[in-house]
Amino acid sequence: MKKLMRLLWDKVATNAHSLIIAAAVTSIAAVYSSQFQLRMPARVGFIICCVANLVLAFFIEEIPPNCDTYGVGRFCADCATVAPSHQNVSLPFVAPDYALSPDGAIVINLTSPTLMESDYSPEHYFIPTPPIAVIEEDIRVNRCWRFSGSQGHVAVKLARGVRLTNVTVYYPDYRELPSWRQAEAPKLLRIWALLPPGGYQSTVTLHTVSWEYFSIADQIPKPMALEDGSKFVQGGVISYDIAQPGTKQTFSVDLQFRTAVVIVEVLDNWGATTTCLHRLAVHGEEPPERTPSLDT
Repeated sequence: MKKLMRLLWDKVATNAHSLIIAAAVTSIAAVYSSQFQLRMPARVGFIICCVANLVLAFFIEEIPPNCDTYGVGRFCADCATVAPSHQNVSLPFVAPDYALSPDGAIVINLTSPTLMESDYSPEHYFIPTPPIAVIEEDIRVNRCWRFSGSQGHVAVKLARGVRLTNVTVYYPDYRELPSWRQAEAPKLLRIWALLPPGGYQSTVTLHTVSWEYFSIADQIPKPMALEDGSKFVQGGVISYDIAQPGTKQTFSVDLQFRTAVVIVEVLDNWGATTTCLHRLAVHGEEPPERTPSLDT
């Protein structure tokens, strides 16, 4: 009952302008009621307009889910706090991918556990694939890294340190997939970048978390790619649209520092009890090489 009353109060507050209009309309109607043979008091007409306005607002506007936050930096996937801040973009050229395994990128042990065959429904048989699948060019339907639930993350040490500019999410075209595989696609993803040693002066207002935020209980305490006190900076939240034709969607991620490790955190998928990740490409700009001085 309290939730219902709160919802009704929110509707009244957000539709106050409509109520004012209703009051004006009923006042005018009361003045000219004799011309139209109306026998309804202005007060009754005003109440009817108010009730009708609330009923329409209740059914037309989408009621948001419970959006309470939980944990350090973890948010409800449908809340405004993680609304996509970076939309799908098109690159005018073929950008280098610094998260490719053949070029030297590796998956480090800050990654969610791989879903094994025994944990999955027998009606949807598959061969478990390690998380290295996300840094390979192969995006065949059966070549994906799968984890349990709708939330998980994969950590990648890039082939070279770069300043992040874009991230590309690959997934087979939905028109060639059964509905249960479409539901396994990621929906909301959050991008994290390792803060360089010594920090960065412009990150004071950005969301940062310690590397322990991504640690898994049965993994090594600290990956070799990290240092004591390493922190990750949030680069933004992106939204992958499974209903968009094609096999890739690219998003802008603008971070003004060089990073060597990127973590892609899945906040939600398209409705399945498991999530499947295909290739994740990381694009960026390499800092200019310093030329040796000719001074002697």
